[in-house]
Amino acid sequence: MPRACDTLRRTLLFRYSVAGFVLALRWVGDGGAAQADHRKLRNDVIDANYVAYGTLFDGLLTKTTR
Repeated sequence: MPRACDTLRRTLLFRYSVAGFVLALRWVGDGGAAQADHRKLRNDVIDANYVAYGTLFDGLLTKTTR
């Protein structure tokens, strides 16, 4: 684990953690994960991977509006 904050912010693990945290906040705002369809939750977790990779580079080319 990197100890310097600047180094940590540039890691994929940190960026995925932030994306997962924001996703969890969204689930809580929408009524909780227990009420959501399991396919939607799975898709959201996969999307968090794309978000993490997209922040490491110049973004991803996609047609999604999220």
